[in-house]
Amino acid sequence: MSIGIIILAAGTSSRMGQSKQLLKIGNVSLLKHATQQALGASSHVTVVLGANANEHEVELRATPIQIAVNTQWQKGIGSSIKTGIKSILSVSPHIDGVLIMLCDQPKVTTAYLNTMIKTFGDSHGAIVVSRYEGTLGVPAIFSNEHFHDLLGLEDASGAKSVIMRYPNDVSAIDSPEAATDLDTPEDYSQFIATLK
Repeated sequence: MSIGIIILAAGTSSRMGQSKQLLKIGNVSLLKHATQQALGASSHVTVVLGANANEHEVELRATPIQIAVNTQWQKGIGSSIKTGIKSILSVSPHIDGVLIMLCDQPKVTTAYLNTMIKTFGDSHGAIVVSRYEGTLGVPAIFSNEHFHDLLGLEDASGAKSVIMRYPNDVSAIDSPEAATDLDTPEDYSQFIATLK
């Protein structure tokens, strides 16, 4: 079974007031941290960049990943998902599924991603999602039968719209790790305080 991972990292981090992708966790950036966790679970990793793409690309230099730049990143997360799917299919056209994750969920680890991939293989379900704070979301794995749905997303729509469209295809994993996402300076400060 071949699972590719798409890391969405194209946003402008407007609520953070600076590039969240480059914020440090210990001695690595959020972007590099997410990439390291993904590479522990798959050899097919695509990072979708957009705002500040040149700066972020430097951060990923010498990392064995594929970079896809979404020049239309301002249109929304759906445009970045479509960019990532097209990019990963260009090098791995027969892939069984894709795992979509964000670069700003720092508690998501290789171990958790591997649990998701194992659940995907064991359940024979078409979609495996993370369940946290009363919702279903990413990280999430979509089988190749749902690639056309992802490629058909409205630019401003996220993967959740596909999850909600096919409830009978969904297997959910409780994931308190995924509940931590860093959108504001307060989020970042609170997270760093937990590491001390």
